[in-house]
Amino acid sequence: MKIILLAIILTSLLVAETFTIKPGWNLLGTIAKIPTAEVLANADIKNVVIYSNGSYKATNKNEFTTIPAKSGFFVFSESSTTLSLQTFDSSVEVVKIDENGNELSADATSWKILHIKVANLYIEMKDDYTVGQKFSNTDAVTYCTDLTIGSISGWRLPTNAEFTGIGSIYQNTNNYFVIIDADNSWHQTSNGYASLNSSAHSGTTSSAMPTICVKDVP
Repeated sequence: MKIILLAIILTSLLVAETFTIKPGWNLLGTIAKIPTAEVLANADIKNVVIYSNGSYKATNKNEFTTIPAKSGFFVFSESSTTLSLQTFDSSVEVVKIDENGNELSADATSWKILHIKVANLYIEMKDDYTVGQKFSNTDAVTYCTDLTIGSISGWRLPTNAEFTGIGSIYQNTNNYFVIIDADNSWHQTSNGYASLNSSAHSGTTSSAMPTICVKDVP
């Protein structure tokens, strides 16, 4: 099994740091407003995406010019690079959630859901990938639609950006993680399929692939 670990670096201070950016989508956080021009000044970074008012907005569609304060955002890079911003913050707060939607302590050893607060997103936890957990895109949609974790329903497939962004968050000692199937790194998404190496394809497929569901948090 391959484990993708999510970094939790909780800080409330405005910092100037340099961050390593991986090829593909990366999920980052800020505590202050950032002009998108500062991020896109890095020639390797081709797109910035935010979640705002119930939908995703992208710079490559000229849909916004400022990343809001205290928010998360995705950046797409064509290659490994670094990003240095005076208003940048490393905090991407992720909280462990039980099957009834209750927040758990950071040192909890059992949880059912991860809540990426800056992206307003729940991520389904998987203990293991076993026979029957790989679906065609049509069946994956049904799986997520029908999924109920305790009292929590309303799940869906992630977008390509969401899946590859989740897969690019980094590790620290708090050991937050989502288990990803190592035997078949392609995963079903709402607009195609994506892999752990940040590749993404548009267009659905009937091939059976692993599926992780997400849920928008009101």
